[in-house]
Amino acid sequence: MSNQSNNRVDTSGNLAPVTSVGEWVVTLLILCIPIVNLIMLIIWACNNGNGNPNRANFSKAYFIMMAIGIVFYILILVMFGGMIAAAGSSTY
Repeated sequence: MSNQSNNRVDTSGNLAPVTSVGEWVVTLLILCIPIVNLIMLIIWACNNGNGNPNRANFSKAYFIMMAIGIVFYILILVMFGGMIAAAGSSTY
């Protein structure tokens, strides 16, 4: 077995701080507020080395998941919109 630590070391040799449960709870509560969540995600994702790298990575991952969700939502709307349009145009 190796004695490697799970902590990541940044390029300056400093350990990334561990984000506490309380900080994550506050982060998730902020993300529940419409419009504010987008602004805070942008701030946290663009925080280059000044803030918490855990929160920055979380924000980037959250943006990716939001983009996937939006694309999926648009695909569902197009599919069901096409079915409704096809059903409405049929004549009896």
